[in-house]
Amino acid sequence: MRMLEHILLKSRGKINLTLDVLGKREDGYHEIETIMQSVYLYDTVFLKKLKEDEIKIETNLPYLPTDNKNIVYKTIELIKNKYSVDFGVYADIVKSIPVAAGMAGGSSNAAVTILGLNKIFDLNMTFDEMLKLGATLGADVPFCLYEGTAKAAGIGEKISVLSSHPFVYILLVTPSINISTKTVFESLDLSGMKKRPNNEFVIEGIENKNLKMITDNFCNVLETVTEKNHPIISDLKETLNKNNALNSAMSGSGPTVFAYFKRREDAVSAAKHIKKNFDCIRNIIITRTYNPKKRIDDIG
Repeated sequence: MRMLEHILLKSRGKINLTLDVLGKREDGYHEIETIMQSVYLYDTVFLKKLKEDEIKIETNLPYLPTDNKNIVYKTIELIKNKYSVDFGVYADIVKSIPVAAGMAGGSSNAAVTILGLNKIFDLNMTFDEMLKLGATLGADVPFCLYEGTAKAAGIGEKISVLSSHPFVYILLVTPSINISTKTVFESLDLSGMKKRPNNEFVIEGIENKNLKMITDNFCNVLETVTEKNHPIISDLKETLNKNNALNSAMSGSGPTVFAYFKRREDAVSAAKHIKKNFDCIRNIIITRTYNPKKRIDDIG
């Protein structure tokens, strides 16, 4: 079979409907349990085989690294070394997912790069091999290989695929603040935690397509740290909930806050209200839930 010379892939973001931290492991990583959902919002990653044995990265954002600090560069380098690929790779990354915002934009870029290079170089990786490779690049990469609706455990590498999430509009609001995921995890006080996620209720809500059951049980324990350091997170949630959101929560370690809406016009109205009343907002985006066909078939 003739190998592809290039491929264009959609790299979708995610939100955390729940996020619980169970404790710190001996290797320094934190044991988590989270329910994640893909959103329709996506970056694009264009990959092209080069005759020269080199890696070239371009992006639409001038502040993003294009060397080995870029996760796509790291992914290409890892695959080239592991599978003794002598060709080079050119990657053009067009970012639409807010950067460093708790939405797994980088992890999603890495995931589609694994899928794309498997096609371009005809590596015949199994999906399990891709998952193991992805887990070495980032905790969210395995989920991003699946996409859709899933529960993740361990450090994020243990994926349990769930029923498809019911359709809903999602407003994403990213304030102009910098969050260190490492610092947030290290500052988390589990002993004083008053509210923990009830994942079984959320899973039941997803299975029964019950939006109220899902939204009533949004819970992210990392909010206790991020909200304390950045009160705008709780202010955004309160404002969104007063403007017809079914409920709102922070995704990952932040700073993106997401809110569910049954009607798009309500999401538009809430977005206008946020723009009018908050000065330091980096991104406001209206999107929706995304439930793919079997992920591996998307580029087949």
